[in-house]
Amino acid sequence: MNAQEDCEQWKSGEPPAQGWYDCRLKDGTEERLRWWVCSMNQKKRYWKDAQGTTRGFAYDVEWCGDPGVSAW
Repeated sequence: MNAQEDCEQWKSGEPPAQGWYDCRLKDGTEERLRWWVCSMNQKKRYWKDAQGTTRGFAYDVEWCGDPGVSAW
């Protein structure tokens, strides 16, 4: 995947909605990550990969595009 070609502008901070986004990590790695907010504790907000592993917080990851429903 080369999300950068499809992204006009990378954004930082929290996305407007939960879902899967094209993301770029601080080391330059690009992958599809899910912005997740806990329904029981709204303070728990993370970027997660397809295996459910936490990959970072709002300002650890740049994202672009609209949220998708799939990691693929």
